[in-house]
Amino acid sequence: MEILLDRAVSLYEQERDLAHKVGPGVNEAEPGHGFEVRRVNEPIVIDRSRIVSPLLTLSAYFSRSGALAFKRSTGLSNFEAWVLSEIGKAPPTDWSQLVRALERDHSQAGRTVNHLIERGLVVREGKPGRRHGRFSLSEEGQGYYDIIVETGYKRSRFLMEPVPAPQLEAFLATFDKIRRNAAAQLEREKAFEELESH
Repeated sequence: MEILLDRAVSLYEQERDLAHKVGPGVNEAEPGHGFEVRRVNEPIVIDRSRIVSPLLTLSAYFSRSGALAFKRSTGLSNFEAWVLSEIGKAPPTDWSQLVRALERDHSQAGRTVNHLIERGLVVREGKPGRRHGRFSLSEEGQGYYDIIVETGYKRSRFLMEPVPAPQLEAFLATFDKIRRNAAAQLEREKAFEELESH
């Protein structure tokens, strides 16, 4: 966790520095993938009795730096980049599949999809009405998708690079167990919520 947190903070600090240097025309900048190790080098103190808090911190730094990186390289917001990625994974994507993957309400997803269509990045086909539509990427949208995938791959590689393979394998196995337990806990909470509402 200490290694991963340190790398995630490095990514965030570098993206923040790049965003300040580039300024308002952030989407005109060349995507930079020459990551450097964090300059501050202050040790990150982790309470080893609690795993959730460091995981949330790691996720927050990695997500925030990702949002800055996607904005810099494509001009898209974090959610727009996410929607574009979900559509690009297995097009054509139908509406219910897209909303389920995004875990957002229909109105937020709908506004974002409409905005991406207006920008010429997403193409809609099918019967009238948003919920009957199937969505694919335009040629320009495919170019953005490729940038997002490549940027994500390079960021993940930088994050994991210093962790020895056996240690990384053990971490990922532990993380997968935590993810499964968290998903089960969420389902239980939803079931309790339904019971209480009746």
